[in-house]
Amino acid sequence: MQGTLPGWRLAVDVGGTFIDFALVHAETGRVIVEKQPSDPRTLVDEFMAGLARLPVAPGDLDLIVHGTTHGLNALVQETGASTGLLTTRGFRDVLQIGRAARVNMYDPHYAPRPPLIRRSRIHEISERFDVHGEEILPLSLSDVDEAADALVRVGVQSIAIAFLHSYRYPAHEQRAAERIRERHPSIAVTCSSDLTREWREYERSSTAVANAFIQTGFAAYVDLLQQRLREAGYARDIVFVQSNGGTMPAGIAAAQPVRTLNSGPAGGITGAGDLARRLGLDNVIATDVGGTTYDVGLILGGEAQERSITTAGGRPILAPSIDIVSIGAGGGSIAQIDALTGGLRIGPESAGAVPGPVCFGRGGQRPTLTDCQLQLGRLDPDRFLESRMTLDAAAATASIEQALAEPSGMSADEAADGALEVAEANMANAIRQITTERGLDPADFTVLSYGGGGGLFAAFVCENLGIRQVVIPPHTAAFSAWGMLSSGFREDRTATSLRPLAVDTVPDVLADLEGLVAEATAQLRRYGLDLADARIVRRLDLRYAGQAHSLEITLDDAWPDSAEAFLEGASAAFHAAHRRRYGHGDANAPLEAVAARIRVSFDQDIARPGAEVEPAAAEKRTRSIHFRGLGRVQTPVIARRTLEIGERLAGPAVVDDTATTIIVPPGWSAHRHGSDSLVLEKEETR
Repeated sequence: MQGTLPGWRLAVDVGGTFIDFALVHAETGRVIVEKQPSDPRTLVDEFMAGLARLPVAPGDLDLIVHGTTHGLNALVQETGASTGLLTTRGFRDVLQIGRAARVNMYDPHYAPRPPLIRRSRIHEISERFDVHGEEILPLSLSDVDEAADALVRVGVQSIAIAFLHSYRYPAHEQRAAERIRERHPSIAVTCSSDLTREWREYERSSTAVANAFIQTGFAAYVDLLQQRLREAGYARDIVFVQSNGGTMPAGIAAAQPVRTLNSGPAGGITGAGDLARRLGLDNVIATDVGGTTYDVGLILGGEAQERSITTAGGRPILAPSIDIVSIGAGGGSIAQIDALTGGLRIGPESAGAVPGPVCFGRGGQRPTLTDCQLQLGRLDPDRFLESRMTLDAAAATASIEQALAEPSGMSADEAADGALEVAEANMANAIRQITTERGLDPADFTVLSYGGGGGLFAAFVCENLGIRQVVIPPHTAAFSAWGMLSSGFREDRTATSLRPLAVDTVPDVLADLEGLVAEATAQLRRYGLDLADARIVRRLDLRYAGQAHSLEITLDDAWPDSAEAFLEGASAAFHAAHRRRYGHGDANAPLEAVAARIRVSFDQDIARPGAEVEPAAAEKRTRSIHFRGLGRVQTPVIARRTLEIGERLAGPAVVDDTATTIIVPPGWSAHRHGSDSLVLEKEETR
């Protein structure tokens, strides 16, 4: 370890294959990147091992920001705690009934995911508020005691509470939670009203149960990690990235881990938004190729698109989240011959970090996309991860021949190229989900591609979609971690407030919004933040009167000057959003306000210098690389750091970076931007 280096901030992104470390000096912008294999069995040990390789002692760090898939993995793999649920009498089967809808109406084998908890561990409690806040039936504490005692006897470790109408009137939920903690202090308790104040009984109950299911394991991970960091000399609390891209203290994350489910990908989208603003790009498709998944997010008009409800493991979660589409097409995704169709299929099964791709030599037997990239010469087996790891090309070839080439009658190169072509098509379809299916043309966007495998796929996927420009950021393999340092503390608040939108109801709508702002700022004051630096965004969920579904619009700060101006601005914004989403709208139809939403956030201030060019002459190398339609081509290989600013490199070419490889196909060119980003452009053709 070196001596004290003031101003260092560390972001850590724990993924399914690697743990990415991005160490940044807040004043100079100097960046140091590290990677550590991620083993879920020894996650804290791997975290500390990667931390030990950094040239800064833990005690010299000013801040550690943590993004993780810990909670999401536990939810998807159903490895959480034994959980029980208390609900209002008569509503025991809310989780089983759900929405009684077919998510995929064309799949004859579709079946909804069963609840995380068995019916015998759902207990009914005598209590009831009506929708107007009148107490119809007082809370029966004897019911609470009897239910909690019965759940503890059968080994339940965590209890969720979701009472009817508690999104508006949470008193019964809060009192029941107090009672359980008094009698059983070792039991974790989750109130649905602590997580969300939105209606829709099924979604709110599902969210509470999901939080309770993962809370004990997540809290144990946080406690152990904090303990090990303190032992290493880091005395501060770490902060966790939320699914909405903001950060929150470790204590809040441990109590409400459902807010962290998409924290890793959210960090990447946050960083992509920051970089897009510096490059002057308003409309960007952010893509992250990790070890397990391919994640896609949309930046529209300079703002990352968000959503208020997501799904995890096929179950709804009511929590603000950056809108991200994920598919199983990462570097570790397994390529195989589909037994039913006889065609190539990619993922969603992944080799992960253990055993990993065949070429890693850690016991993997089935070919992955990484093995296919190596087979085609796109990866250098002797220079992987800055030569810290040697790849077994012969083993990769053997696995491809056995699993893909021989059954299909192709050569190893053809089979590997076919697998990558399928993966690229899947990636293109993921992009279409957030563009074409929403009335947007992907060709109007720039792709910002990052992740360890981003540069290997970016240009090929863009050709599939007619996109002509790709930006590869610096330190791309750890870009999601770097992006987390752009995240500041953030609090979101939502309240269901159903009323007609008219001039006489505007004061009530504004009062709802300002009440939420007051709640959020009160929480942020507890973090010791200067609220003068806060950025406040106000939104409304609106719908045509009588409709079931709503659209979210962002309010302009000038609209509240008068009720008439507010009504005119909000109505125009909704009609425009409805036409954009559905292709039609009625400017004369009456509207309803469904929910008020606010976001209070703080931006991080970190220096971001331009590129530095290595003065030494570039090493001249070539590599035999297979290109679709051309076969093997001797291709120049250039180190990224030796490119001059503005220097244009014509494809085919390979650009080697510290922990990634970027392919410039024939018909494309690349140049190094002053921001140190590498820009790939499709050449004009007649």
